Amino acid sequence: MKLTTTADRLKAALDATTAISPGTGKRPQLEATLITVKDPGVAEFAATDTCDAFWFSLDKLDAHEPGVVFLPSANLLAAVKKAADGPITISWDGKAGRANLSFGKTSVQLPVEEVADAPAMHRFSPTGKSVAVPFKTLVSLFERTNFAVLGDFKGRRVLSGVCVKVKEKTIRCVASDGIRMATVEQDIPNPAGLVATTVVTPIQKKLIKPIVNEETDSIDVQPSSDMLCLRGPRGELVRRAIIGGYPDFDIDGRLKFTTKVTIPTKSLLQLLDRALILKETGARSCALHWSSAGVALEMTSSLDGSVGSSLEVPWPYPPITTRIDPTLLVQAVKAADAESVTLSFGKTEEPTVLREEGPGFLFLYALSPKF
Repeated sequence: MKLTTTADRLKAALDATTAISPGTGKRPQLEATLITVKDPGVAEFAATDTCDAFWFSLDKLDAHEPGVVFLPSANLLAAVKKAADGPITISWDGKAGRANLSFGKTSVQLPVEEVADAPAMHRFSPTGKSVAVPFKTLVSLFERTNFAVLGDFKGRRVLSGVCVKVKEKTIRCVASDGIRMATVEQDIPNPAGLVATTVVTPIQKKLIKPIVNEETDSIDVQPSSDMLCLRGPRGELVRRAIIGGYPDFDIDGRLKFTTKVTIPTKSLLQLLDRALILKETGARSCALHWSSAGVALEMTSSLDGSVGSSLEVPWPYPPITTRIDPTLLVQAVKAADAESVTLSFGKTEEPTVLREEGPGFLFLYALSPKF
């Protein structure tokens, strides 16, 4: 096999696959990139860590000979980074134990793994149903839910993932750690009538960014009970699903509180930031007292003292007091990309609900009270 392209294009491909197989000393097959060169001048780079599988495509190669080679990701990327912006060539005769990487007057010999040892990797099914979601929309769905998953596997493992549900007219993401639940739903076209659900560990923007043009491209989303497949113009990402039933419930339908207030996001963050002045030691309690005077924050700690602050907001209801974990509310306010958010309340022992709404879009966050 042989391919010739520019160093910057090759680096983009290897940056993507090395993020999946960084070379941490676990197994050689999980630290290598499978490079497949095809006619007419297309190279495909693939890697997996058994949880994720990633493909990146390069077309319009300067020169090529069809074939397959399996090379260590970290050293391959390190060598490419040393190249200038000129042409760079990877070649292997299919027999020797070393592949050759050359640029300028430099030649690098890299050991070749057995192609037959490359792990089997699932792919996006071209004949299966899928929905097209703009890249920025998909990223915003994950950013509004990733933070609310359970932080470890010691509890219910399925809660360490985000539930992705494609419905007849919308796509919904839900996350919960048992104390709070974040749910976000966006209208999308679904001409194929796909209805499917999967649960996957949080997906970050940096992982899917390489396979799209951020400003214009959409991602084809294909969830199933076994995996979530994402396909962009430049490649694919497949993430293995977490098996288990997810406690998805309709926050908007069940928690229809009539006591609500809309607050500028910046002002609310400044108020909650006062509660974070105290160190997280000892027993802590954060109370928000809502009255015609506005909202008064009272943060007390058994070891570190207390903090008080207030904010003027319109409050046409009887006075109430809510008790929350301010850190958990701050995370949701920051995730909501809006100038203002709406908070709604029931009784003191019921959750506080944050709401962000837009055209064809709804973000809800329910936070249990903390006493």
